Amino acid sequence: MADSPPSPLALEEYRALRATIRERGTLRLVVIGLTFVLWTGAVATLGLDALLGLAPLAILATGFELSFVIHTGVERIGRYLQVYHEATAPGAVPRWEHAIVDTAAAGRPAGAPDGLFLRLFQIATVLSLAPVAVALARRPGIDAPVLVGTAGVVLLHMAFLARLELARRYADGQRGLDFEAFRAARSRRDG
Repeated sequence: MADSPPSPLALEEYRALRATIRERGTLRLVVIGLTFVLWTGAVATLGLDALLGLAPLAILATGFELSFVIHTGVERIGRYLQVYHEATAPGAVPRWEHAIVDTAAAGRPAGAPDGLFLRLFQIATVLSLAPVAVALARRPGIDAPVLVGTAGVVLLHMAFLARLELARRYADGQRGLDFEAFRAARSRRDG
């Protein structure tokens, strides 16, 4: 873009992709908010039975996966814009995505916002087990099927916590991986 003005098609693509980032960012916040509203209702109404304790977990997992796919898609679009629409010369315009990457490279201070809302999902996952524990405490005796079912519910919660950690690791490296992949693809295309 620094060498010549962008074509009308390139300008339209840039605008459409920036709009997509904005719209998906808003959608992600709606998904997160709705997830926690539904989760709260599920914990309050269904959590007093060990097996029904899976409903709040299912809501959390679904909400997280939806928000994660939106998040990773937005990041990928950002790297595409960075490689294909932003000039590499200092001072070139636009530089939005370069500025985001440069700012992120400085590191996140303690207490910084968590774009994946991982802390909230982790806390909610652990809290989802509280009603299960209450249900067990109210039972006069714990037989083998209840114990096995409860252990399964706990294991599924732990598996989701592990999934959150895998997502964090992926997200931490996604910008660099996507940037390099788009840069390599552009090099092949431009020859």
